[in-house]
Amino acid sequence: MIPMDSPLPQPKWRELCEKALFEADENRIMQRVADAQNAIDAARKKDCGVMTPRQEVSLRNAEKALQCLRSIYERRSRERKPPSGPFVIDRDGSLSE
Repeated sequence: MIPMDSPLPQPKWRELCEKALFEADENRIMQRVADAQNAIDAARKKDCGVMTPRQEVSLRNAEKALQCLRSIYERRSRERKPPSGPFVIDRDGSLSE
């Protein structure tokens, strides 16, 4: 029995989402995101579609946060890559490879 004054244990997916969101090592972010997403998928499978609306909203919000983190990481990765060239200036003035 859990004492009344102790916090309720967090679901595994929430713990893994927090680890992904607060990961400082950019080399580990995508693995943390994948681990968290797998835990969310496992939570959905475990509950076989029988979730309260609040639980479902929590899972969707966590997935949105992971997607944002994934997008930020991918954008930063693209920005760090040197241009591969050669480039062509299109008629509209934009560059293309």
